[in-house]
Formats: sequence, C-alpha cells, structure tokens
Amino acid sequence: LIQERASPDGSCLSPARSTRAGRLFSADEVSEIGRSVASGLAYLHTAHRLMHGDVKSANILVSRDLTRVKICDLGVSIGLSADLRKPHDRRIQYEGTDPWRPPETLLRADGDFCESDDDEDGVMHLCDRTDIFAFGLVIWEMLCGDVPHATMHANGDEAYRQALGTRPPLPQLHRDFADLTHVFRCCTEREPDSRPSASQLVLWLGGSPSDIASSPSLDDA
Repeated sequence: LIQERASPDGSCLSPARSTRAGRLFSADEVSEIGRSVASGLAYLHTAHRLMHGDVKSANILVSRDLTRVKICDLGVSIGLSADLRKPHDRRIQYEGTDPWRPPETLLRADGDFCESDDDEDGVMHLCDRTDIFAFGLVIWEMLCGDVPHATMHANGDEAYRQALGTRPPLPQLHRDFADLTHVFRCCTEREPDSRPSASQLVLWLGGSPSDIASSPSLDDA
C-alpha cells in the first residue's frame, strides 16, 4: 500500500501503488513506517513550522527492505504560526486529496468549514493536527490495504462525499495490532485539539526523543 519500488539493494526510492507482494504489512512494519513518517512530520512542524498539506500513501516513499522511508511532495505545504495553531495566511486553502481530507477542511452546507470555532466564516481552521488526521488514514491504509472510503463509491457520489472527513471502519484485526488501532483512532478524532502531535506519535510508535530531532525523513528532491 505504501509506495514501494526499489532497486534490489533497497537504495532507490520511487512511488508505485501496491501492497507488499500482495500481502498487508505486519504490525511491526506498520509501526516502523509510521514512526518514520511521524518523525518527518514532527521535524517539518517544529523545525520549519510547516504543515505538509497532503499526507497520503502516494507521498510516502519506502525502500523494498523498509529501511528508508521518506515523505515527499511539499508543493502544497502551508506555513504555520509559532504555536502551530493557525496558518500565517488565514485565507489560505488546504489542497490535500479527498480521501485523506480532515473534517476541518470540508465545507458545510451553510458555507462554513467544519470545526469552525470563531466568527471568520469561510475560513479553514488549519493547524499541525490537520496533518495528523491524514496520517491516521495512512495508518488505516497499511492496516486495510485500501484507499480510505473507496468502498463508498458503490453507494453513490453523495454517500462518498458524506464519508469524507470521517473515520473509516476497521476490519477485525489480530491483537498484535491493538496499539496501532488506538493510534489510528486518536489521530482521526474529529476535534483537532484531541489529536496527538507528531512528536507524541513518534514516542507512541516506539521511537525516542532523538528520533524527533535528528531524523527528518523528508525527501531532499
């Protein structure tokens, strides 16, 4: 599911939509990849005060041996305030990709955005935790081997649109995945302030504080 096409020695990174040879990732593999992605997001958020703005499997490159994980495509990244709670430019729009869109980026019937908590009608309320919702759906992809909400297409366009910004259901998983399902649920809380930070996720997924500061996991290209 995570992008994977590499040379035999695992040294080359390039995207290719696939599962790993037709099988899903193990719990350890999901944790390892998730930790690397969270580390990259933590570095982006804290060191550069940037929100990625389009976290999804297609923007995560993984070597065949899983030893190298990179976040790519910062073309729609958004500069954040010092406290990471809002964009520098409040008029900016979240580009993202529909299946991974957080609720606060979706327009309501009244013309305002979900999770609006002030009087600025028509303004997206974006912050570092906007990336975290999309990260949670990447975890879901690795657990389920599918694009979020893909099955809703069969129920029509309106059902699909209603599903966007919600937490897709998980199948019955082995108890080995219990911690990961907890991470997924925390990341996909509807209220942004209820989601963990990227730095917290690094620790939850088995990393250390040094992973947050020294392992950016960002594509240099």
